[in-house]
Amino acid sequence: MVRMDVRVSHVTLQEMTSRWGSCRAATGRLTFNTRLGMLEERLIEETVVHELCHFFHQNHSAAFYAQMTRWLPDWKARKAQRDKADMRPRPPMAG
Repeated sequence: MVRMDVRVSHVTLQEMTSRWGSCRAATGRLTFNTRLGMLEERLIEETVVHELCHFFHQNHSAAFYAQMTRWLPDWKARKAQRDKADMRPRPPMAG
């Protein structure tokens, strides 16, 4: 498990169709796709570390990815596996 020195003020779970998570560093808010809970713990960890790295770098610059590598050296392999997962919400079951 990775421990990073950031302050998160609020975490929200919501159905998302185009991303696994988002970060608003200025307010300390994180939002995660509800489908994330269906993935392996190591893939969830990669997503959480990704969003927490946005507290240090609010972009996807070389410095951002260096931070990712610092905290989670195998993030690229985890991301590649996570990117194969279906993030779309399931349709409601017929009653």
